[in-house]
Amino acid sequence: MTWRLFWRELHAGEFSLLIAALILAVTATTTLSFFTHTLSQAITQQANRLLAADAVVVSSRPLRDDWPKLAQQHHLQTSQTIEFATVAQQNDNFQLSSIKAVADNYPLRGTLSTQPKMPTRTPVQGTVWVEERLLNLLNTQLGQTITLGEAEFTIAATIAVDADMGGSFSAFSPKIIINIADVAKTNAIQQGSRVSYRFLVAGKSQAVSQFSQQAKDKLNDYERLRDIHSANKQLSKPIVNANSYLSLASIASVLLAGIAVALAAQRFSQRHFDSFALMRCLGYS
Repeated sequence: MTWRLFWRELHAGEFSLLIAALILAVTATTTLSFFTHTLSQAITQQANRLLAADAVVVSSRPLRDDWPKLAQQHHLQTSQTIEFATVAQQNDNFQLSSIKAVADNYPLRGTLSTQPKMPTRTPVQGTVWVEERLLNLLNTQLGQTITLGEAEFTIAATIAVDADMGGSFSAFSPKIIINIADVAKTNAIQQGSRVSYRFLVAGKSQAVSQFSQQAKDKLNDYERLRDIHSANKQLSKPIVNANSYLSLASIASVLLAGIAVALAAQRFSQRHFDSFALMRCLGYS
């Protein structure tokens, strides 16, 4: 009896509509949830490229040994940069510039590209990569030498794209990228110099999250932890808004799916009120 009723209702329009509504609700909710998660991950990965890492410890003093040890515990990739301002000189031309000294494996996320394209990821020792506007300001060109502090460097290329958008000085003065091994010979960092030491980490999201949680407990007054959410408002606000819109879309899909199922179930139940009442009178339960 039960199976006969089931097969009869299966071929009825209301029951088919209810099943279709359920399938559509589950499919739509699952698909949108997967799409939202994938898109959120893509947004985060793209944003990390603007930071050159997944997380960055920024310090106004030389980096402590605690950070490489902590990163090693979580099997994270690491790199370092040093940023400071100094005057670039070429003959009688002078220009205050933002110096970024980078390790050989910089950046951990994103790209650092130049014109012309160089065979190495970062400048070799004794050479620099500069913003194109610096060439005009110093009235110089590629292949010429400039003086930074007490050292001379050959201009090897101009910077086309730099992954790290969070520099302290780049917005106000032309950027020069040097090898981190060349910092000492410039003798440009003196007592009272404003210097930003950065420790970059990248890896699996769970490992980075654990590193960040432990790092927050180890920070001194002169240190801070930066990620895509705390880097700056221009970077973090669009990400927060995008995640909010994605969450809203997920909620809307669940509500619409629920309404569709409810309407289909209502129509199905209304059609069977009389038959269900009759069956109960006959002793069915």
